[in-house]
Amino acid sequence: MNYRQTPEGTYVIGTEATWWHNFIGGSEVTVLVAGKPITGHGVIITDDSAKHDQYGRQLAGFSWRWFSKSLKIIEITPQA
Repeated sequence: MNYRQTPEGTYVIGTEATWWHNFIGGSEVTVLVAGKPITGHGVIITDDSAKHDQYGRQLAGFSWRWFSKSLKIIEITPQA
């Protein structure tokens, strides 16, 4: 699992684990990021190939071409 925070403040998580299914249709979530709990709304990026590719490149860098089919991308928008 890997994560990044976007300039807009959302968190992007990349995983190959099967728990990504929990985010189909969106889900409220609390995750620990650098030891701090972040509560927000998480969605799996499946229908937006441009966003999936953009986030995947941010997470995996040059290796993205090897992970592009297996890495699932989750976007978490923190609560205000």
